[in-house]
Amino acid sequence: MASGRFVDPMTLLRVTPLVTSTAAVMFSVDQYLFLDNLLAPPHREQMNELVPSYYKTFFRKGIWVIMTAYPLSIATGIANVYRSSGGTTVAAKLSDGNNGAGRWYAAGAALAFAHYAFVPSIMYKVQALFEGEGKGEGEQGPQAVAGRPPGEVGAGGCALVALLRDGLPQVSWAPVKKGWVGV
Repeated sequence: MASGRFVDPMTLLRVTPLVTSTAAVMFSVDQYLFLDNLLAPPHREQMNELVPSYYKTFFRKGIWVIMTAYPLSIATGIANVYRSSGGTTVAAKLSDGNNGAGRWYAAGAALAFAHYAFVPSIMYKVQALFEGEGKGEGEQGPQAVAGRPPGEVGAGGCALVALLRDGLPQVSWAPVKKGWVGV
């Protein structure tokens, strides 16, 4: 509820970049494990047949993670920059006010945005596999994605440092009619 009775909106805003970055990292690790497995010697002979159908099912189900986690990391990082310290200009908000948390939120948002820099290098390979034109080139798709470290690790690290510099959210327990609820 937006009233803060159950969840403080500012706490939710401060924690969201770390949560969404963690989700994106886990998705990237999962993607790496599955795609790297297709490159293993026992599967290389079958790769040209497996990869196109794999991409069709995996990407359709997984694209929502990419299209929600990264933009949420970016948007909440930017929102935290504006929320973090006093001042009316961006330069003032990125200054040392509030222990420099604004700079860390900004760096995390920038690193999350940088993930999209890799899209042009793989999108045509993935599209060819999607359209069935990639037959015989099954190895290129997994190699394009599997060898890249998740850029969201840096964004998650920045979000963690920003949260620590901003001050950890306080959780208190208040009695409610039936049981206890965190507020």
